[in-house]
Amino acid sequence: DSNSLLYGLSQLRDHGLTIHPVIIKGIPDWDTGVPRAQELCASYGLPLRVMDEGEVKALLGIPRDATPLIDRFEREFPGDDFEFVGTLLIRLALAQHAREVGAPFICTGLNLEDVLCENLFRLSTGLPPAPVPVRAIGDVTLVLPLWLCPKRIIDGCFPKYSLANYQGRYPCFSLGRNLYYSLVYAMQSQFPGFPEQLARGLSTLAAQAPVAYTFDEQLGFHVERFVPLPLRARFLRMLGRDLTSARP
Repeated sequence: DSNSLLYGLSQLRDHGLTIHPVIIKGIPDWDTGVPRAQELCASYGLPLRVMDEGEVKALLGIPRDATPLIDRFEREFPGDDFEFVGTLLIRLALAQHAREVGAPFICTGLNLEDVLCENLFRLSTGLPPAPVPVRAIGDVTLVLPLWLCPKRIIDGCFPKYSLANYQGRYPCFSLGRNLYYSLVYAMQSQFPGFPEQLARGLSTLAAQAPVAYTFDEQLGFHVERFVPLPLRARFLRMLGRDLTSARP
């Protein structure tokens, strides 16, 4: 997704955009993507900001020399997908670099299936749809340019990179997450064009009552709602803190 997003942004002309690509390190499948990102950025004449594991840990207030991120996660959340934390880390890394370069916007490669899965989950648990393709979170605005682009088109942009990406994925068995992706894939197969219509409709509903994000002093990042105490305690233990501590 990121490869295609970067390509699309690099092809824009006469829009006054300055692109600042960022990639983070810290688990093996992320690290293997760095040469690929460097190759692509070099071909577009763009400088790539590579955040090492120490810098990524610092985003959550974890000491640089502490236990590896992946070990911490697997200890507290066995069987879950590290990408749940990965998406948070990506957003925090992008937001930090945006502040460093004075950029008001950050972009990620969320595609049609990702957006629909997120909002189907939200609807089924009593939450309103999240705003797409633009979300204001704190002092930065998250933009999702690929929100109506299906994964099969994105994979076709860089076939050899797509294969390597899938082969290097973090192994997990998050059945709850897979349920929503299976529903979306079924819709795409049986009712072509309907997923795009559904995504647009949910986007319209979200715009009528935007989600508000507030800064959580203890966690150190913006959240939509209060994180339940049991989950908060597990997350803080992963960071090496407890419920009585605050982020430095």
